[in-house]
Amino acid sequence: MQLLAGLAARFRALVERLGGTFVASVFDRLYAAWTAPSRHYHDGRHLVECLMEVDTVAAGDVAELALWYHDVIYVVGQHDCEEQSAVMLLTDAKTMGIPEATANEAAALVTATAHAHGRAAPAADLVVDIDLSILGRDPKRFMEYELDVEKEYAAIPTPAFRKGRGDFLEKFLERPRLFATEHFHQKYEAQARANVKALLASPRYTDFR
Repeated sequence: MQLLAGLAARFRALVERLGGTFVASVFDRLYAAWTAPSRHYHDGRHLVECLMEVDTVAAGDVAELALWYHDVIYVVGQHDCEEQSAVMLLTDAKTMGIPEATANEAAALVTATAHAHGRAAPAADLVVDIDLSILGRDPKRFMEYELDVEKEYAAIPTPAFRKGRGDFLEKFLERPRLFATEHFHQKYEAQARANVKALLASPRYTDFR
C-alpha cells in the first residue's frame, strides 16, 4: 500500500509539472500493468529502481515520463512491446492534457529502450542507461535479476533459453561501452562487465553452450 501511494503521488507531481492533469484511472492502469502476476523482473521493483536512478541525475521530466512507460507493455516473445508502450503513453498523455510535443518526445525515448544500436540523442542514451543499470548492481541483485528474467521465460525450455540468452549477453559484451553516458559508464560499466562475464563463465551457461 505504501508503494502504491508513493508512486501515485510521484506520478501526479510529474503530470502536473508537464502541464497535465492527473487522472486516477490512468495511473491505476499503469500500476496494474507494472504489478501484473506475470511480471518477475519487468515489474514494480524495476520501475522503482529506474525512478531512483532518475533522482541521481538531471534526467528531466520527459525522461521520467518515458521511464514510467518503457515496459508498461511487456509480453515475452512479442517484439513490438516498446512501440505499444509508446502508443499507450501518447494515449494517456492526451487523456491527461500533457502537451503533444512533450508526449511525442517521451514516446520516442520509450522506443529507444528496444536497445537497438544507433542511439544518438543524449536523452535517449540516458533513458537506456537507466534501464540497463541493473547490470551494474552488486552481484546479489544482479543474480536476482537473472533468475527473475528466466522466470518470465518459463514457457521456453531451459536449454533454449540459456543458449539464446548466452549468445545475447556475449554480443552485448562486445560493445565498446555498455553505458553511453559518462555518468553511468563511470558508475556501472566495470561492475556490469564483471557481472556478465562471471555469469557466462558459470555452469549456468557453460553447461548449455
